[in-house]
Amino acid sequence: MISDNQSSQTLSSTPPLHALPFRFMRFPKHKILLVNEAGEFLFLKTEEFEQLISFNLDLQGDIYKDLKAKHFLVDSEASLAPVIDLMATKYRTKKSFLKNFTSLHMVVVTLRCNHRCDYCHASSKDMDDRQWDMNTETSRKVVEMIFQSPSPSIKIEFQGGEPLLNFKTVKEIIEYAERINRKEHKNLSFVLCTNLSLITEDILNFLKKHSVLISTSLDGPKEIHGMHRILRKGGSSYEIFIEKLKMTRAIVGEDKVSALLTITKDSIHGLTRVIDEYVRLGFHGVFLRALNPYGRARTAGKVLNYKVEEFVNAYKNALRYIIELNLGGVWI
Repeated sequence: MISDNQSSQTLSSTPPLHALPFRFMRFPKHKILLVNEAGEFLFLKTEEFEQLISFNLDLQGDIYKDLKAKHFLVDSEASLAPVIDLMATKYRTKKSFLKNFTSLHMVVVTLRCNHRCDYCHASSKDMDDRQWDMNTETSRKVVEMIFQSPSPSIKIEFQGGEPLLNFKTVKEIIEYAERINRKEHKNLSFVLCTNLSLITEDILNFLKKHSVLISTSLDGPKEIHGMHRILRKGGSSYEIFIEKLKMTRAIVGEDKVSALLTITKDSIHGLTRVIDEYVRLGFHGVFLRALNPYGRARTAGKVLNYKVEEFVNAYKNALRYIIELNLGGVWI
């Protein structure tokens, strides 16, 4: 149980010690977690904690030095005010993000999708079911709400479904946001999350003109990618992905396209092959994303899922392999 008892009295010792406010929680194996208002923390053994609260500390010991360094106590009246000022600075720094609020805004322009991935957490809808599209009136209100953020930077990320199925609204949002930004003068940027299969030269030319970054999905080589990233009409999406990736890079540039994968039970023990595919296709980064147990993935969990320990071990092995590649001259 967390105690809110915050002690600040002077305790008898030589030199005089002052305890600063902290909270504590008891853990198994006789461990006690201490946390102060600045977010500093320290684990103590039960006997060490008892020495602290009774101030029977060894003033030459490591525990005393750690408590002092992390501002759980001070050893003189003169240092009390400067340490409190320092903790206040740390606290302001820790909470400074509140001044700007959020800069990233994810806009779902449709739930329709031409894929039927069995791990889809968005619960995508049929391609013809247009009731799931965002309309112009709503999109304008969304943009106006986004610009109420005090953040000097605004990033709008288009998601779905497949946002290209409602590209009209994507264009309206981009153009309306740019029009508002002529007055607001924020650092405005856009990201389009797409499976690429519906991309065209006209769309790409528009995205290039407005400096829109593209985020896509690649689960690995054909046999892995095709297991779960399935077209709604049936069949693997791998070949069309490769074709559209080439066209996309040719128009907007290679540095404007990134990819991520969703790790399933079918790929978790073969991540080196997945990384090799990313390297082969010229990607310089890979996002090792665990399976989210939402939407369709929730019902397919027994087939697709794995234990947290499996993911952590696979992630470590993948990271080691990426380091080896870099040491060998491959940039990823």
